Amino acid sequence: MKIKNSPACLICGAKESEIFFEKKYPELPGSFKFTMYRCPQCGLYYNYPQMTQNELSALYNNGYYFFHRRDQVEFRRIVALYQRSVALVENQIQPRKVLEIGSAKGYLLSVLQRLGWDVQGIEISHSAAKFSRQKLNVPTYAGTLDEFITQHPNEKYPLILAIDLLEHVIEPASFFKQVNQVIERNGIIIIDTPNGNSANITQYGSEWQGFNPFHLFIFSLESLSQLLNQYGFEIQKVFSHGNLSPTATQLMTPQQNIIRKRFKALLYETQLITLAKHLRRQLYEFQDTPNRHQYLRESILKIRTGQDYFNSSDSQGHLAKGHQGDNLVIIAQKMK
Repeated sequence: MKIKNSPACLICGAKESEIFFEKKYPELPGSFKFTMYRCPQCGLYYNYPQMTQNELSALYNNGYYFFHRRDQVEFRRIVALYQRSVALVENQIQPRKVLEIGSAKGYLLSVLQRLGWDVQGIEISHSAAKFSRQKLNVPTYAGTLDEFITQHPNEKYPLILAIDLLEHVIEPASFFKQVNQVIERNGIIIIDTPNGNSANITQYGSEWQGFNPFHLFIFSLESLSQLLNQYGFEIQKVFSHGNLSPTATQLMTPQQNIIRKRFKALLYETQLITLAKHLRRQLYEFQDTPNRHQYLRESILKIRTGQDYFNSSDSQGHLAKGHQGDNLVIIAQKMK
C-alpha cells in the first residue's frame, strides 16, 4: 500500500513509501506508535515519526537490552564478531589505531587493546561508557560523535567501526559527514547492521528480530551502497551473517507470541521489568567482576587459535547466498 503523504526516502528521495507495519511496543513512552515504512525503490525501512533525541536517550538508559548481558556472554560473542570484522582488515591497517562509534560497554575494544591496538570508544550512554572506562580500562568518550569531534578536532583514525550502530542513528547523512571528519584518507569503515534484504523479513514480518523500537532505520544493500557512495566510500567487501536458523522467539507459534507480548506489556506497565533489569545489571556487574579478565583472556586465546569466519557454519548457511542473512556487513574504504 503506497502512502502519498509519507515522508520522502532520505536515501533515494522517493516520494511514496509503503507502511510495512504499525505496532505499539511496551518499551515506548506514552501512546507512541511505531510505524515502519518501506521505500519501494531502494528498500530502506524507516520509522516515522521518530522519537526525539531526549526520548531515545531515556529509552536507552531505561532498558536497552545490550547493556544487560553478562560478561561471559558478551566476551563469547566478541570472538565471532572479531572474526567477521577486524580480522578481515587488520593487515591493511597501519598504525593499528581504531575508533568504535557506539562502543557500548567496551568489550570489543578491550579485546583489541589486548591485541595491541590503540583504541578509542564513543558511546552515548553515560552508564555504558563509565563501565567501559572503569571495568575494562578502555578510553571511552561519553557523548555523540559530533561532540567528540568538537573536543578532538584533529583526531583521525585509519579504522572506524560502526557495529550494531547505523540502525540507531537519527540522521544517517549527518553521521557520514561526521565520519568523514575522523577517518583518514584511504581509511576503512566496517558496518554491521540489520539487513533489509533478510529472507526472514518475508517470513516473519513485524516479528523479525531486526525490528524493535531501538532501530530507526533498516538498510538494504542498495540503500546503504547509495549512502556510502554519496560520501566518498568505495565498498570493498559485502556479506551477511545470521545465515542459519531463526531464533527461538521466531519459532514460537502465533498464540505463544501473543502470550509473550501481553506478559511483557504487563511487566512494563507495572514497572517490574525496569526494576528487574536494573537489579540484574547491578548483580551481573558485581558477580562477574572476579572473572571478567579471565573471560577476556579466553577470548584472546580463541581469537588467536580460531578459524576464519568464512570457514564457519554460519558463513556456509543457506541464507549466505545473495546476502540474505539477518545482518549485513559492509567493509568500505574512504576514497575521496
